[in-house]
Amino acid sequence: MSDRLPRHIPVAGSRPRYGTWDLAGDREPGTPLNATDQIPDEEWPQATDEQIRVLMQRQRRLSVTAAVVLFGLVFAGVIAGYVAPEYMGRAVWGGFSASFLFAAVLVYPLAWVVAAVYTLISNRMDGLR
Repeated sequence: MSDRLPRHIPVAGSRPRYGTWDLAGDREPGTPLNATDQIPDEEWPQATDEQIRVLMQRQRRLSVTAAVVLFGLVFAGVIAGYVAPEYMGRAVWGGFSASFLFAAVLVYPLAWVVAAVYTLISNRMDGLR
């Protein structure tokens, strides 16, 4: 059994895309949206309860892993400041200590990297590329 949900989304208009939004770029100019433009529910793939349960477990595991990585890096910086105060308190760039640079500057790029990796893996699990 695959660990991804099926993605056979019907194409409304000429360009394939994910989601059910009605975008103006999908219609000819001046064409109004009406009930006949809607995709019937029968054409959407249906995931089984087992597929959804497996996906939820994988998403939960991914969320916990991302949180542990991010908080682990933050706590590692705190512990490094406690264990090696002479190194973490030393000026490394224009009077800023390594501890300050980690806490005030580097934690944000770390959070963005963890969020980007989480998003890429999560989208793959959902079948979005």
